[in-house]
Amino acid sequence: MYKYFVSYNYAHGSSLGFGHTEISRGLKVRGIDDIRAIARDIEGYFSHEKGSVTVLNFRLFDEE
Repeated sequence: MYKYFVSYNYAHGSSLGFGHTEISRGLKVRGIDDIRAIARDIEGYFSHEKGSVTVLNFRLFDEE
């Protein structure tokens, strides 16, 4: 299991916001498709609108 710190921004109507969270994944992030999947996971977990989250940065915390 890989743990990542992820910072992101999101749109909500006419306003913008920023956030950060920890994500656990079974596979290492290797490309843009993985980053898009993380954005979709964040949208679902925090109830953001579909397509509203943009991952700004991520950093590997730990491998378990």
